[in-house]
Amino acid sequence: MTEARTGKVLIIGSGIGGLSTAIILAKSGFDVTVLEKNRKPGGLLRSFTRDGIGCEVGVHYLGSLGKGQVLRKFFDYLGVTDDIPVSRMGRDGIIDRYLFDDSDKCSFQFDFPAPSPPTKANILPPFCGNFLKYILFFRTRLIRP
Repeated sequence: MTEARTGKVLIIGSGIGGLSTAIILAKSGFDVTVLEKNRKPGGLLRSFTRDGIGCEVGVHYLGSLGKGQVLRKFFDYLGVTDDIPVSRMGRDGIIDRYLFDDSDKCSFQFDFPAPSPPTKANILPPFCGNFLKYILFFRTRLIRP
């Protein structure tokens, strides 16, 4: 059996590392205070909205969230599993979408397909085709002779 510890702990920064550490230490009996320089806590876990479009600042993809998997166990221990909105990737046939938009001057969409099952044979052709369009798009708009 491990010995319970007590004491005061100051954590500087409320990003994922600071908040996770604070929860773990508080569960272990420490009196924890978290300081954050920004108006809202979360670090790269925060999001913002600009021109009606929601933008996630940091974490976009998480694996190992199935029952019994390591990240799921960690979230369960922290008590945050039910608070994290999770959606399975690839439901609409796209695993990732990149949007490049500079008002009405230029715009470009790059979709990365979510084949089932994912193999080199069914991922590479669409990816390479989209990547070539991406390169040509930026070459014609950003590189001046």
